[in-house]
Amino acid sequence: MPNFGQFGNATPDTEKEKATVVTGFTFSDDDFKDKGGLFDPIPKGRYHFVVYDCQTGFTKKDNTLMKTILMDIHHEDETKTRLTDYLVYKSNQKWKFACFFDALGLGDALKKNGIGGADDPLWTTAVGQEGDFEVDNETSEWNGKQTTRNVIKKYYKPER
Repeated sequence: MPNFGQFGNATPDTEKEKATVVTGFTFSDDDFKDKGGLFDPIPKGRYHFVVYDCQTGFTKKDNTLMKTILMDIHHEDETKTRLTDYLVYKSNQKWKFACFFDALGLGDALKKNGIGGADDPLWTTAVGQEGDFEVDNETSEWNGKQTTRNVIKKYYKPER
């Protein structure tokens, strides 16, 4: 068995380094400033997206099966914005499934095979696919504060 004790023990030199060892992080006032990021609202308009995950969940209202679609928009300045859409397994929402899969170029596969439950292989196929959608901004009040969020209003079928 190796004897790692021969290398000695690493000990922090400064109080700041000691705090990092104990807590894992130290914080400054700068860390508490809003720096924006992946979830900042973007202007309304048409965007190109990439699906990076399709997660299974249930609605809060009535515990109906749904898929949470996680997508990235890659901007020219090499930043990205993350958007989420929800596809709920209800008959009055079939149009939204059709528009989503059509935008990815998977509309024919959806028509041919339909979509089963949360483990349908079409969900795996969707990850990594690209398409276009239209984003709008919705403003609402939450905890007494106005917030603006992006909402996907329309998926576009690829132009061929």
